[in-house]
Amino acid sequence: MEKNSKEIKGKHYSNWDDEEIENPYEDFNLSLNTIQTIREIKDKLSNDQIVDSMGEVSKYQQWQVASKGVYQAMGKIITHDKLPSGYYSLSMDQKGNIFATARNFIYDDYIDLPIKEFKEILSDIEKFWNIKKKFDEYGFVYKRGILIHGKQGLGKSFLINGVIKDVIEKREGIVFSLYDYRDLGLFHQFFRDQFRHIEPERPVVVVIEDIDGMCRDKSVETELINMLDGVEHSSNVVYLATTNNIDQLEERITNRPSRFDKRYHITAPDEEVRKVFIESKMKKNDLEKIDIDEWVKKTEGFNVAHIKELIISVILYENDLEYALEHLNNMRTKPKVEGSFSDGIKNMGFSG
Repeated sequence: MEKNSKEIKGKHYSNWDDEEIENPYEDFNLSLNTIQTIREIKDKLSNDQIVDSMGEVSKYQQWQVASKGVYQAMGKIITHDKLPSGYYSLSMDQKGNIFATARNFIYDDYIDLPIKEFKEILSDIEKFWNIKKKFDEYGFVYKRGILIHGKQGLGKSFLINGVIKDVIEKREGIVFSLYDYRDLGLFHQFFRDQFRHIEPERPVVVVIEDIDGMCRDKSVETELINMLDGVEHSSNVVYLATTNNIDQLEERITNRPSRFDKRYHITAPDEEVRKVFIESKMKKNDLEKIDIDEWVKKTEGFNVAHIKELIISVILYENDLEYALEHLNNMRTKPKVEGSFSDGIKNMGFSG
């Protein structure tokens, strides 16, 4: 017992349980009781955790082979055989390493609206996932491209959320979102050189929102086409693109099957769609206070974004229905701007 209270310092050795123990911390006095406690901590920790002589978990837990005969201490690497199903964006650090980052996907944002085009698109994609053997049998690349166009606010995002929900929940698939040329370049490199080497058969949906913005630069448009045309690493993929301005896209995008095999035009919601949307966004006690048929009738020509704002204005802000409708109808009319900036420029400067 006397030995257990003895202090050791620096390079001093003490015999404890017939074992030589060294204190590597020259600036600290450690009793044999402390060393015994450290040993007990080590015994309790899992094999995945390595502690130093102070009982702290070490950041160095394994050796990395830097090159033949050269090794470097490094932390424990946690790996997965496949990415967890989900919605991902891509980024690159300063060293050129590409990272897939899981994004939050709110399932409540999806509403099963009774829009004919929505049903057709979801049915087409559902069938696509189930006929891989036929694609292989006929030697076709197992991919699908769908282009959705229409004015903003018509519910294209609801459709995208439906496709995302399906591939994640039913297919255990992965969804990537592309917004600009940076995303496009990262995805092309990541998908071709990394992802498909690890998971060659994983169902993937690639969402390209506002594709017209990406195609304004012809070099970016060409890179996009190269991605859509890709054969070697494009199997088991659905490309889902949206645009509010299809007239700004070249025919090599809009009229070329195998890039986009189907094209759908989304129009303003009809009475049935407006009614379903209103009912899905309101609570039961809210619906009891309004005349749903009046709302449906007075929202003729409204898109889902306008109807959503109408609900917020009347139900949340407690505005009068007629006041809210007048405000939204004014918003739907393109504002008239008197004069222009160029007119103002003419009147600027010095006169002599």
